[in-house]
Amino acid sequence: MDGAALDYRIRMALAIDERNVRQAACPHCGQPLEHVTGFVKNGAAAYAVYFASCHVEPSREAAIDVVLGTWGTVPAIDDHLTFSCRLRAAGAMAEDAPLATSSDSTMLGHCLSRADALAHPLRQEFWAVIDLLAEADPTIKSCVYKT
Repeated sequence: MDGAALDYRIRMALAIDERNVRQAACPHCGQPLEHVTGFVKNGAAAYAVYFASCHVEPSREAAIDVVLGTWGTVPAIDDHLTFSCRLRAAGAMAEDAPLATSSDSTMLGHCLSRADALAHPLRQEFWAVIDLLAEADPTIKSCVYKT
């Protein structure tokens, strides 16, 4: 890991703040899934919102949308970006956004394509949130890693 990457990881103090889990059916295959909506803080500050559709059967994967931007300002700042990925035990793969929630939500802001997400300057922040969710969200962790 180079010095810049190490410095970046030290500066991040991410934690899941609030989360809600509901039972749903996959709109594509009809299989039951758990849908998680949650918030991430960086220290004491609001940092991101995430949505995850956790498919246990047959794929054991979580389709995850992460919305990064400015939160809690009045007037609201419209700088939200949505990154998406599929998380499996073998790793995560960026996808076109959104995957886990409706594209009708104005909160999502600009939904990034896979190519745009991989080239975006905030991609490291996105992957840091995905790392946190894989380790600390019990629904996502249980779905993907059979814990």
